[in-house]
Amino acid sequence: MDNWTWGSAHTLEHVHPVGRQAPLDKIFNVGPFQVPGGIETINNAGFHLNTSGKYPVSYGPAMRILLDFNDINNGLSILPTGQSGHMRSPYYQDQSLMYNANKFRPMLMGKEYIEKTCTNILTFVHR
Repeated sequence: MDNWTWGSAHTLEHVHPVGRQAPLDKIFNVGPFQVPGGIETINNAGFHLNTSGKYPVSYGPAMRILLDFNDINNGLSILPTGQSGHMRSPYYQDQSLMYNANKFRPMLMGKEYIEKTCTNILTFVHR
């Protein structure tokens, strides 16, 4: 009992639709991670009570945002995994560790700032 921690019993795994079956879960899913939080906490990481002693997260926020509408260019946000749902993208799981540590990233809201700092551009062409 001295070595027991909530994180060892309470884990979070982001399941990709293709990763619902083994062995694809090892390729597509992000996690599992030991995480804080619970059912009735600000860090909502809900789980189902059971007698197994393991309480994997079954629901929680899809995104966290801190935003002051008087200063929209200084907002913060974080996604549970990353900006992309494509596993070969560098943005597929790049925010997962920050999310689990309750950290945030600056939100890029101003057009001028985005254009000045962007490193990649995606252009959609209608044919």
